[in-house]
Order: sequence, then C-alpha cells, then structure tokens
Amino acid sequence: MLNILELVKQIQSLAFPYYKTFTMRNERPCSACRILRKKCVWLRNSDLCDRCLKHGTECIPIDVYDGTSSGEPVAQDGEPDLQDWWVDVIKVQNELQQMESEIQTSLRPTRMQDFESTPEADYSDVSQITSVLITSTSNSSSSSSSTVGTPKNIIISTPTSVSNIEYEVQVNKNYEDSDFKEPEWQLSIINGQIRLISSIQTIDELEMYTRASLRYLSPFAAIFETEQIHFDSSSISIALGSKRFIQRNNVKKPRKTFKAIGFDDTIYDYKAIADKLIRRYIETYNEMVGLLHVPTFMKYYNKLEDPLTDALTLAICVDAIVTVRRHFDYTPTEKRYLADYFYTKCKYLLLDMFEDPTRKFETVMATTLVQRYLIEMVMDCSEARRLTTVALLICADLDVLYITNKMGPVERVIYQRHRLYLEIYNQTFDMLLEDRLDFTAAANIQLETLEDEPEKTREYATMCNHIFRFAGSTYNMNLMHRINNLIHGRSSSLRFDDILRFEPVAREWFASLPEEYRICDDPFAPDAYEFVDKCESTSNILPFATLHMNAAVVTSSILQPRLSENSPAFDILRLVRDRAASLAVTSCKVLISVMKANLKEDSDLPSLSFEALFQVLYALDKLAACPHIEFPLEVRGLLRDCFKIVRKFLPADHQISVPSTHLESYLKNPKKYPLDFYEQYPLPGCALIYAIFMTSLEQLDRHLEECNKLCSI
Repeated sequence: MLNILELVKQIQSLAFPYYKTFTMRNERPCSACRILRKKCVWLRNSDLCDRCLKHGTECIPIDVYDGTSSGEPVAQDGEPDLQDWWVDVIKVQNELQQMESEIQTSLRPTRMQDFESTPEADYSDVSQITSVLITSTSNSSSSSSSTVGTPKNIIISTPTSVSNIEYEVQVNKNYEDSDFKEPEWQLSIINGQIRLISSIQTIDELEMYTRASLRYLSPFAAIFETEQIHFDSSSISIALGSKRFIQRNNVKKPRKTFKAIGFDDTIYDYKAIADKLIRRYIETYNEMVGLLHVPTFMKYYNKLEDPLTDALTLAICVDAIVTVRRHFDYTPTEKRYLADYFYTKCKYLLLDMFEDPTRKFETVMATTLVQRYLIEMVMDCSEARRLTTVALLICADLDVLYITNKMGPVERVIYQRHRLYLEIYNQTFDMLLEDRLDFTAAANIQLETLEDEPEKTREYATMCNHIFRFAGSTYNMNLMHRINNLIHGRSSSLRFDDILRFEPVAREWFASLPEEYRICDDPFAPDAYEFVDKCESTSNILPFATLHMNAAVVTSSILQPRLSENSPAFDILRLVRDRAASLAVTSCKVLISVMKANLKEDSDLPSLSFEALFQVLYALDKLAACPHIEFPLEVRGLLRDCFKIVRKFLPADHQISVPSTHLESYLKNPKKYPLDFYEQYPLPGCALIYAIFMTSLEQLDRHLEECNKLCSI
C-alpha cells in the first residue's frame, strides 16, 4: 500500500513551502512555550505558533507586541483561511496515521487465510505455470507504471483431455480503494499451448497482460532475473553531446561582442528593413508555426508611430533573420549585425517590460521570439535561460487568466503556443546545462486553433499535439533519460521489457495518427524512406521524422550490452541486437531522405535538418563501433550525397577544416574555451554545426577503417 502519510507530507510541502523556511522567532513567547521554556516560532502569516499548532493547544501571547526590534510588524493578524487549512491538514494526518495502522493490522490474517486456503495442484502439467503466475501477480506492481493496476485473479483452465479441474489463483494486494475492480484473465492450455480466453477491455489492460505474459510466460526468464541490462559508453558523442558539453562547461563565461571590421552600418534604413522582415516572416515561417495572429498583430503594428521602439516588433525582426531562409540576400556579417542591432534594442525595452504589469502578454511573446537567436545563432544559452525564467514567472500570473477563461479567444490560442515554446526552451536548458531530461510538461499543453488561421497553421498545431503525446510520454522520457547517459559517455542500464516495448509503443503511436500524417502503413519497413519522396506536403513528414529521430538514437544505443557470451540471456539479446541494428539502418535512411526534402529551397518546414543530421551521425557511429554488425555502406554513400546539399545552406566562409577545430581534443580535456574559436565567425552556431559534422564524419571513417582491419585479421 502506498504510504498515505508520505502523500500528506508532500501535500503539506506543496501547500506550505514556507513552513520551515520563512518562520520567525517570537519576541514575546506564548504562555504554553514560556511554561515549557521552549522556543516560540510561528509562520509569518499565522497567529498561532508552531508548537501550539502542532499539538492543537490554544496559543495565547503573554503580551501583544507592536513590532520587532527591526521595525517589522508581528504576524498577529494572519490569514484565517490559511490557518484553518493548516489545522485541517494536521488533523487529517493524525487520522490517516491511525487508519493506516488499523488497515495493516486487519490485513495480516487475511493474507495468511488466503495462503492457507489455496488448493494444491495435483496435476503436474499446470503446477509450474501456476507458480509462475503467482509470482507474476505479486510482483507486477513493482514493474508496472503506477497508473496501471495489478491483476488480482488469474484463472487457468485445462481442457477435458488433461483435467476437468478449473484452477483459480487469487493473490490479495493492499489497495487504498476497496471499490477498485481488477481484471480477471482466463488462460487455457490447448495442445500444449497457453491461450488467452478472456477478452481485453482497455489499452491499459492490454499493456498489463502483455508485460505480465512477456515476463512470466515467455522464454525470457534468464533476462528478467537480472532485471537490468548494462551498457557502456567510452566517450561523449561528438554528434549529440559536443554542443551540450561546450555549453555546460562555459555557462559562466560571457559572450564576446561581434565586431565587423570595415563594415559600414550607416547605409541601412532600419525601419524599412524591419517592415520587410515582418512581412516576410508573416508570409513564410509564421504561416506554419502561428506565433502571431496576423489580423490582430497587423492592426497593432499599423498603429505604431515608431516600430523600432516596440519590443514585440523588434523581437519579430530578430526571429525573422534567424528563421526565414528565403527572400533575404544578406551576407553572414549583415545577418549578424542586423540581428544584434534589433536584439540589443529589444532587450533594453524588454528589461523594463518585465516590471510592467500591464504588458505581461507582450513580454512573454517577445521573450519567445528572441530565443532562437540566442540559442542557434550566437549560442548564448545562459542569457536565453535567464530571459526564459523571468518569462515563465510572468506566465504563472497569466496562467490564472487562462485557467479561469478570462482571456479572449485570440489571446488564449496565441498564449498556448508561446507557453509551449517557453516550456520546451526551459526544458532544453535543463537538458543542456544540468543533464535533466523531462518534456512531460510540454506534452500536457494541447494547442488549439482559430477559424481564420491558415490551413498550414492548423495542421502544424495538430501535428505538435500528436508529436508531444509520443515524445513527452512517461515511457519515452524514462527511456531517453537512460540513453542520454550513454550519449555523454556514462554507463547506463535498461530493463529488458522496456527495450522490447519501444517498437510496439512507436508503432501504436504512429497507427493512432490521422491518415494524412501516416505516409506509409509500416513506419519501420526497409523501404520506408522511399515514401518521403512521394509525400506531396513536406509538413506532413514531421511526425514521421520525429519517430525515426527517436528510433535512430534508441536502437543504435543498445547494440553492445555488457553481457558474457556464456550468459543464458546472450542468444536472446543477440536477436534483439540484430533487430535494433536493422531498425537503426532504416531510420538513418528515412532521416537522410527527410533532410533532402527539407533542404529544398521551396520547403516551408521548420528547420529540423541539422537535428536529423546529428541523429544519423550518432547512429552510424554506434553501428560502426559494433564489431558484430555489418556496417551499411550504402547509408554512408547516401550521407555523402546529402552533405553536398547541406553545404549549400551553410556559409562558405564558415566551413571550417577539421584539424583547426580541436573538437575531439576538447571533449577529452576541457581546459580551453572552444567558443573563442567559433565566436570569431559572424554566425558561431553555423560554424559549430559544420565542425561537428566534419569531425563526426572523420571519426566514422576511422571506425570503419578499424573494423576493416579487424575483419581482415
């Protein structure tokens, strides 16, 4: 049974986080504390001291004191509702403690009676199965999610040819809710095979049965005895770990100011440039993501006397420079100069807006729109995180209006999207800087749409809801947290059933998508990559790409378990490894096709090509490092062809040669500051992307050469 008292304590800590932190010592103790000669401490917003509150005694101050020596008023006029609530919680805690003791006492004889009344099996054919299923029902609660119940009754019936006895196994568990109806499964042995007779009513019940049968009715006993399968990682992944490693080790070092030598900034008409940026942004990127409601914003924009004094307008200009790939012929130096110019003016206004209670919504929007400049262009996650943190504090106030439906329809929909983006950015900073991986909060935000929005905007919002339902699920977050350790060169472990669940969970999610987003019937078919080229809408590729970005990393990370060949589980894991390698190759082919489609000049899909590129490089490096798997050389050739397209979207003067980056040496010995090297370029983010790509390719070629030498020996 769950510890109810612990739950109450958690509620107390949430409801009264300042209970122990923000207490004051009474200048004049109450009568009870004075008699006991104890310290008299009370909550800042309470008129009872801690001791009297805890013991339920009347708290009578000896003398009402008008103030403390520092002039701070004494909290004698606390909030009555808060006080009553706290007293009620104390009473509930005492009652639950007594209730828990009574329940534990009453359950002991029940369990013993059930054990003694269990019939003995007189037929050897089912005795072993019964023993296994008893273990199944008694242990499945520890291996299942807390949202899924544990089966109470499992009925095993044998055909007449074997026995006329229907054997029922009952295992009692402690449940807080006595009305909880547990599933009952009837299994029958026919021609030596166990078959399920009962019908499965819900998805949760299907998952419960699948996990229990896989664990206890399959030939995987040797695997499940070990519970955890360990994996080793000798070094940080260059493709996926280097950017995080750099940011994490340089978080306290200030960003250098970019100075363009010989650059003439007097030739620009900034108002005209701002107007051009905003209109192109609305026509292209915003038509997809919908961060602005165009009619509402244009009405607001046209009333501005000077757009360069408006933080929201400046923030849109910053985001347009980073995100809009077409229509602008700016050089890298011009891009950087204009982005810095608009961001500096925006930040100056934004800092004042943080303290303005009448402009909270604008503040949140402007903060969201400058994030990609800070993260992708100049790689300043520290400043991006500071701004995001303040914006999320403002969101705490706006959330009240959102929950109570006090926002207008347009304001509500736009707020949802900016709130989602801020959550994603905040959790990305946790992952980059603190190694915490949890996107479940973003998954809880369901985006809505407006009737007058473009069709692309409505489609994109729907896709985001589906994608975060998968990416932000508890199962996926737990799995990726362990995989993240391997990416950063640390050992990790996974449950065998969690490994086996990945493909069914991914398939189930893909099958649940609307038909227009399922570009093929089988997402893991060997020829799945061919369907990318056949897809007419590049935006519909996004769910398919998300699935394979996840699959490429997961499947390639589990290729080398720490297991002896003499282990009884080795043969089973070898089959799992071969299947994982096959899925990894399929995902790499799909992602390469996605990159080609996304990098077309007429593509309106938000930039995910570089992210897909890094997943492919990571997966191929893991495949090359596994000596028991034949490396797919055709994928290496496809990657080379794709890179020719990628180079067109990276400035030629930012394509750094591998020896000059020293990226590998830095990951091994982080004594120098590598951003110094990249910050000499107008677009440090582009320079780092190219360096990561070329360094990863060189590392991959070395691994392949080493494998060829081993094979020739």
